[in-house]
Amino acid sequence: MEKRHHLTEDAIKEIDSAIYRNESWMAINGWQYQIGADDIYFFDNKEEALRFVDDNVSDFDSFRLVQFYSANDAIQQLLYGKTTNNILSSKNTSVMNQENLKFLQDRLFYLGTEKRLHPELEKNMAEGKPEFKLSFSNHHDKDKLSAELHFRKSDTNDMYFLNKYEATLQKPGQEGRSQTFYLENGRGVSMKEAYNLLDGRSVNRDLKNKEGEVKNAWIKLDFNSKEPNGNFKQEQFYKNYGFDLQSELHKLPLAPMPSEKFTQMVESLQRGNIQEIKLDEKTAGLPGSLFINANPKFKTLDLSDEHGRPLSREEKTNIYQLTPEQKTAIIEKANENIKANPHIFPDQKLNPLPAEKEEKKTAVVQKTSEKSVQKVSNKAPKKEQVTSLLPKKHTSHKRGLSL
Repeated sequence: MEKRHHLTEDAIKEIDSAIYRNESWMAINGWQYQIGADDIYFFDNKEEALRFVDDNVSDFDSFRLVQFYSANDAIQQLLYGKTTNNILSSKNTSVMNQENLKFLQDRLFYLGTEKRLHPELEKNMAEGKPEFKLSFSNHHDKDKLSAELHFRKSDTNDMYFLNKYEATLQKPGQEGRSQTFYLENGRGVSMKEAYNLLDGRSVNRDLKNKEGEVKNAWIKLDFNSKEPNGNFKQEQFYKNYGFDLQSELHKLPLAPMPSEKFTQMVESLQRGNIQEIKLDEKTAGLPGSLFINANPKFKTLDLSDEHGRPLSREEKTNIYQLTPEQKTAIIEKANENIKANPHIFPDQKLNPLPAEKEEKKTAVVQKTSEKSVQKVSNKAPKKEQVTSLLPKKHTSHKRGLSL
């Protein structure tokens, strides 16, 4: 029987955080009875976890590897000293299978399938199939998004995993577009985000590189270029590319709205959705509402009317050209949103008001003028001309004598 452990409160919190980070493998020191947060190491794949275990063997350290699917699963394994295989061969088998089922149901709900696939998922898992697919479809106006979700059973236990799904967008009168989206612990691009990407828009995601670093970026599919596996190549626009969604929104004469609604609008645009906006009533001669979506590749927002017609350059110019009073009112509202939503605008500085800009400009001009005056006053004075009673000498630059 394997050694049991006592978990501290901070260790349990760290396990919860690992689940949020999609890290389902943990290495614990088998020699220790009390396990704290600093005694557990989490990994998102088995290979990296095994390397850690092999590289950290000593007279005082003996790590063992545990795979878990929920906080309760991890705690149960550590407290009772049972590996997943032991648990599955005991009376707790049904409990673990139910946890695995609930975990996958939660992932399906997160992806946007609601609860429509839950009965079919449970049926296939109960039959113990080594792998199976579930089909899902949804309509977005006249467009149809179809998806096949791939489930696979573990080679070492009865746990199932949702690894990927293939999505196809069919628009009326057009050739369908397909893309395979890979998942980590059932997390990744949602169905609605897949629709937006296949429809040509951009989605904001946290991406993990080969070194395990997570960085935020906008992604967009390049329909003119494909990967060897048949997927469209993915364009990525990180923060240093220069697109700032909040800054672009602040340029628009938006009608006043509660900070909660502004937050919802930003999050919707980040998912690649087309969002309706209301313009400030002070913007006379402009339509009351527009539809926008993020276009990070060209560092702007796409604007269209209620019929989906893209606005012309002249129409956009009319929207962005505002009076100083309108600009001040909009910027003040934008600053209120920044203050009220620090989690959405972590690095966003407050926008200077037009009056502040003018004051700074005046100060710079005044300072420049003072420097110019000081520079003139520091010049050496010209020598005063002395009036003489003697006749002036006649000089010539020509050769020879002067007469």
